[in-house]
Amino acid sequence: MSQEKVGFLLIHGFTGTHFEMQPLENFLKNEGYLVNNITLPGHETTAKEHANLNWMKIVTYANEQLIQLKKEVDKVFVAGLSMGGAISLYLASQNPSITGIIAMSTPYNIPDIRAVFVKVFPFLVKLIPVQYNTNEEIEDEEVKKTHKCYKKYYTKSVFWLIELLKETRKNLSKISVPTLILHSVRDPSVPVSHAKKIYSKIPHENKNLVFINKGGHIIPEDYGKDKAFSIIKQWIESQIQADS
Repeated sequence: MSQEKVGFLLIHGFTGTHFEMQPLENFLKNEGYLVNNITLPGHETTAKEHANLNWMKIVTYANEQLIQLKKEVDKVFVAGLSMGGAISLYLASQNPSITGIIAMSTPYNIPDIRAVFVKVFPFLVKLIPVQYNTNEEIEDEEVKKTHKCYKKYYTKSVFWLIELLKETRKNLSKISVPTLILHSVRDPSVPVSHAKKIYSKIPHENKNLVFINKGGHIIPEDYGKDKAFSIIKQWIESQIQADS
């Protein structure tokens, strides 16, 4: 491993917590990397606070954490899950000095047709004020028992998620840093077509799209995590070596 100090910023998903990134955090720490596994604003608090966010507040906070981490290390990677993957892509488009990014289970847009209807017909927010999370995104039954996220969230929070993904899509063509995209072929929430679309929109030649054959949407916690971590380890080492 390089003698330079390498750091990782980890970003969880929509309605999620930093706990869903903890297995990856532990893995990276065991490899000798400095890790900041952040909790985004409006998460691990209340569903009401989550609903009153805006996409810029989320991204600004993540960028502030990135700037701070840059001060502590020589090379910095950003890795995100689902919405966190979208944030990672956005940060990369604005920060070409990032050594590399890892986007896992990342949506290109909102895959749930209900969200589209809410955006087109805002009055539906009053008719369907609350959405409920299930653990169907996870295949490992033991992990389902301990997975932490909001059990319900306000429908209006989908508005800022839509805007976040829109801004990410607009900026994919600006990404000029090495990118690793990981996606489970069994993901019940975000089809693999989203990963392929994101991959096709990134102009940088140093990009990889790898599919995981086990587990669902929450890659760092589910059955496919060991395979994913092995791929991540090899990819990180190759990027550090290439950047030295």
